[in-house]
Amino acid sequence: MASNDVYILGIYMTKFGKHSDRDVLDLGSEAILNALKDAGVSMKDMGVMAAGQLMGGVGIAQQLQKQIGQTGIPAYNVTNACATGATAMRVVYMSIASGECDYGLAVGVEKLAGAGLLAGGSRADSGDTWKPQGRQGAIVPTDGLIGTDTMPGTFAQIGLEYGHRYGGVTFEDFAKISEKNHSNSALNPLAAYQKVFTLEEIMNDIMISYPNTRPMCSANCDGASAAVVVSAAKLKTLSLEQQRRLLCELPSLRRVGTRHCLQHHDLLQLLADAAGARADRCLWRVVRQFLPRVLPGRSIRLRRWGGND
Repeated sequence: MASNDVYILGIYMTKFGKHSDRDVLDLGSEAILNALKDAGVSMKDMGVMAAGQLMGGVGIAQQLQKQIGQTGIPAYNVTNACATGATAMRVVYMSIASGECDYGLAVGVEKLAGAGLLAGGSRADSGDTWKPQGRQGAIVPTDGLIGTDTMPGTFAQIGLEYGHRYGGVTFEDFAKISEKNHSNSALNPLAAYQKVFTLEEIMNDIMISYPNTRPMCSANCDGASAAVVVSAAKLKTLSLEQQRRLLCELPSLRRVGTRHCLQHHDLLQLLADAAGARADRCLWRVVRQFLPRVLPGRSIRLRRWGGND
């Protein structure tokens, strides 16, 4: 039966960094098997799978199935640049919300260490001779000799366009986003970097593509993450232990960033709820250290599914 009530039951994230001795199948398999273990289910329970990867060719879902078990379920390969993992999650969510199945598995995996500066695909070495090529018949890349279709350049243009359209956006505003992200990474033992940067350090570092300085740019690295998703109807049949370890309801996350955007304190409450469901994980340490700094003196309820506030 179709229902918008869809929940994340299990998650896992590998350590992000340089994994020269492991390929995407190693990383993806680690994430999947541990997400299944976290949820207390097996691959045989899954009704759909979506796997996201950009750089490694085609068929990552099928390749991963060979590693973890082929059960005859639909397996979707997703490629959508920086939104690849989120799109894989959406594929699984839609399958469950439509009533097609009760369980789904979403995974994203990539190896980018040593890949260099990523570009959108139009840049190429011109060599000693220039000749027309491509759909436009250009003799040089259509974005110019230096180019702006590298990822820092692309997102710099998006940021400037945002400021032009809505106004009131400063260089410092962009730097504050980076400051917040680095602060979060310092609390995550699985993040590629765990170094806190001050706002001044970020703004005064090397400019890569205005308004993006070096600390604002993402370093290329390797890693994977996976999530097991379950319908509300199926959730009610699971053990109390599984229900108590529930992470969050997907519709709540889906509203974040839209016209139904939650208030800042509501987002923090959602984070605290997740910590209440996983008090034995590092997320509890994040909440315990982070919330008092953001909302001093504010009471945050820690909830458990099936328990009391």
